[in-house]
Amino acid sequence: MFFKSRPLVEDDLRHWIIEEFAFAIDQNILRNDTPLILPTRDFFTAPGGKTPETVQGLVRDFQRLLHIEDAEIHVAPLNKVRAENMVREYDKLGDTAGTWQAADEDAGGVAMIHYDVDLLEYQPIALLATLHHEMMHHVLLNDEEDFPEALAEEELRTDLHCITSGGGIIQINGAEASGWGGYMRQPTRCYCLAVFMYLRGIPQEQVLPDLSARMTKYLKKALKELRSPDAELEALRRKLNS
Repeated sequence: MFFKSRPLVEDDLRHWIIEEFAFAIDQNILRNDTPLILPTRDFFTAPGGKTPETVQGLVRDFQRLLHIEDAEIHVAPLNKVRAENMVREYDKLGDTAGTWQAADEDAGGVAMIHYDVDLLEYQPIALLATLHHEMMHHVLLNDEEDFPEALAEEELRTDLHCITSGGGIIQINGAEASGWGGYMRQPTRCYCLAVFMYLRGIPQEQVLPDLSARMTKYLKKALKELRSPDAELEALRRKLNS
């Protein structure tokens, strides 16, 4: 007896992913020139080192990549006690590697990103993934008065849009390096990266060398599933390239 293998993501999740990619196109988060961002000098010009100035430079690089150069976003090390309190408030969704705070007029009208200094010291790829995630909060929520009550769903959505904006490899490798998958499962990240590659016409040979063997397996499975794209995905590709 032969059994059909399970898809990498279930149908309801797949439909949600496609809807969010459509949103990304509508909001200019995903454009027909959005690159697949790599942790190289081709994308990041911040000075080397392990200082707040380096992190601020990385944030400016992300602002350029996300087309929000005019935003006022500052960085500061994360207070560990404050981070632990936030994790308790959020039902222990995971270790707090970074936070984003919207611009507050009482604080000079500047948005703030706090980051775990241990990432700067020991896990630079996880730091990049964290900064991108917090930057996407700024892109998605900067016009909102309050952070959404459905925190887990909003964090999952933010993880997804790190990928729609080009950060799939950084997000996947950042989660691998930190040992914590974040709000999105790694197979789902790989599926989202495959959708990004399909929409942008990026061949797998350009991506696979930057992934681990386990992630390569997930990505190849996702790409195989996308060899016969459905009408929704085809419509998205036409919309992106119109």
